[in-house]
Amino acid sequence: MNLEKNQIENHNENAKFQHISSLIFEEIKKDSPDVNDTIEILGENKTNEEIEEAIKEELKKKYWWFNEKWTEKGLPEEQIKLRLDNTIIDTYNWGDNLNNEQIEKIKDTLILFCSNSKDTLENTKYILINNTSGGKHKITGDELNGRSPNGDFIELFPNALKDIGHRIKNVSNLEGTIIHELSHKIRLEIRNKWKKKFGKDLSWNEKKQKAEGGALIDWKPYDQFSCISDLACYDFDEDLCESMVGAMKNPSILDKNKMEFLKKNNLISDKNDRQNISIEINRLSENDIKMPNIESPIRYRLIDDELEIY
Repeated sequence: MNLEKNQIENHNENAKFQHISSLIFEEIKKDSPDVNDTIEILGENKTNEEIEEAIKEELKKKYWWFNEKWTEKGLPEEQIKLRLDNTIIDTYNWGDNLNNEQIEKIKDTLILFCSNSKDTLENTKYILINNTSGGKHKITGDELNGRSPNGDFIELFPNALKDIGHRIKNVSNLEGTIIHELSHKIRLEIRNKWKKKFGKDLSWNEKKQKAEGGALIDWKPYDQFSCISDLACYDFDEDLCESMVGAMKNPSILDKNKMEFLKKNNLISDKNDRQNISIEINRLSENDIKMPNIESPIRYRLIDDELEIY
């Protein structure tokens, strides 16, 4: 009995947020060799307190578990750890426990994405399932399914888990949302190539349309009929992400030129060329959850406020 109690206590020790106040900060001088994960802070004339606050703000941007949005929720209800070959993705869920069908869809979707676009998937380490609404989409005005902020995670909102169809025909909302949000992690170089190939930015003197969600539209596709959904017609990033959903789940309805672009840039593979992906899945309940952390010291370097002019 005592052994079981100690085991539970040890598990609970892992199941807690790392406090940013527990970290030690160490300055790296300008002429020191580069160190991985060094944080650059503007302003050599800052006080120690100002430097510390600036470091903390940078850490909150880079590591989601330092952000009050998540710490104020408390610990998640469950953790699902998936290993796809050498890529590990942890799903932390603050909502209702996922059912077996939802877990299978998450697993199968990640396998599909990894077999097509493994390099892109490696930019994501976490899927965070929120228990509160994300509000309305700034373009469509519909309930948000998810988002893909800067960083190594995507966020799913409760609407993504509803048993409804996605914007792309014959795709479930959960599958479509995961592929769409992961696709926002595609390299900027490729996203810019897509932007120029399939549309154009509106100039300052062109009338900009206001979308249903209130956003002003500043990009226009060359061929509106090539867009796989209404959302895809309004923004080049959304066009790319929606096309990725179509390419993976319903390729017959995707524009041929867009499919060719995705294949040429190694984002989509022919079925015969897709690699077999080994997968391990481990579902952890409340007492077994292990939250992420980073090691101290956190190294930072002060840089000049003013840019040099040549």
